[in-house]
Amino acid sequence: MRVSATAVLTLSLSLLSAPLQAQEDYQLPTYTDAQRWNRASTLQTAVLVGQLAGQMSSGSTAFEAGRASARVFGPPNGWNGSDTPMRLLRGMYRNWMSSPAQTCEVLDAGETMVRARCNRPYLAYFGEDGVSYGVTLEQYEQSGTGFASGIAEAHGMDWSQRVDGDDLLITIRKR
Repeated sequence: MRVSATAVLTLSLSLLSAPLQAQEDYQLPTYTDAQRWNRASTLQTAVLVGQLAGQMSSGSTAFEAGRASARVFGPPNGWNGSDTPMRLLRGMYRNWMSSPAQTCEVLDAGETMVRARCNRPYLAYFGEDGVSYGVTLEQYEQSGTGFASGIAEAHGMDWSQRVDGDDLLITIRKR
């Protein structure tokens, strides 16, 4: 059987173009920097919620779980250098900035005290029912309070926070 050069060329081109066509049909999407940061923030919240769920299933309260994290990430091996309330707030704010929607406003500050209002950009993660993977919004915030107050305590300060609508009102005092 004799095959014409045209038939060979046509068959070769169709075989070569098939993978190219498949590649065009199965391209991964591209994302803006804002979409990437929002996704990273959501995943960070998911990891924290998952960790908290695990700790609570082992018998810890949410606050105790936050304190345990403060012991891991606080002094002497971790967080150091926050010798004033303002430096402590700056450090926390820097960590929270992984969420592009995070905002904080200093309401009052001095050498021994700072008060701030910070939004709660993670609220949407907990949806209408206020629960994610078995962890309530209240438990998530109790864990955050446990962490922040543990770091503050390791630096000779007291950290308190309370919910005010969509915000947290935070007070840090040097002892």
